[in-house]
Amino acid sequence: MAGETSAIIAVQCLEMTTKRKLIGRLVPCRCFRGEEEVISVLDYSHCSLQQVPKEIFSFERTLEELYLDANQIEELPKQLFNCQALRKLSMPDNDLSSLPATIASLVNLKELDISKNGIQDFPDNIKCCKCLTIIEASVNPIAKLPDGFTQLLNLMQLYLNDAFLEYLPANFGRLTKLRILELRENHLKTLPKDISIVFLISGLVFVLRFLADSPTPPLLPKGIAFVIALVWGMFS
Repeated sequence: MAGETSAIIAVQCLEMTTKRKLIGRLVPCRCFRGEEEVISVLDYSHCSLQQVPKEIFSFERTLEELYLDANQIEELPKQLFNCQALRKLSMPDNDLSSLPATIASLVNLKELDISKNGIQDFPDNIKCCKCLTIIEASVNPIAKLPDGFTQLLNLMQLYLNDAFLEYLPANFGRLTKLRILELRENHLKTLPKDISIVFLISGLVFVLRFLADSPTPPLLPKGIAFVIALVWGMFS
């Protein structure tokens, strides 16, 4: 009976990959028997958590993906940012009100999902996460982006729908690798002049998605006004 109980407890909401490419749904035990496990993926989604599990910090050297989706987490502990091997950090639909400046320690981070929280701004030193290629931050009361945001030169996808954005940083056009830029349901009245460069290099994905829910587009730089008008006429 004791063995059966242990087995039931073990099969819970934590996904782990090992050196043998084995994937399971396990709660980490106090000790691992047999071959040493190399944990690279942990999944605590939909576990009704109010704080980040301390067990995570035991794998800070090898952890590459962490999923904390749909919990009630209000803050992120400093120890989390010691997991410098992290490449994907997913924590949408929580109760976060801020993103700590210590996120700058995640120098290998490529994907960040903080959508559906209460985050009001990005710390300026987000610029230290130079490997970021995807940021999903929709449904947050974010009024502006820091100037450091324009130093994320590898950024390819940025989702900031349903936020409180009133403007974009002046040097936003530096993000020339952007392929998808979604800014629906914001308070934007104008766009930076140098965003024309992004249009010319990245194509029209931004145009289509930005205007999809907008009866009238915001004031745009002259360099892309004609392109906008052409696309708007084709798809309206």
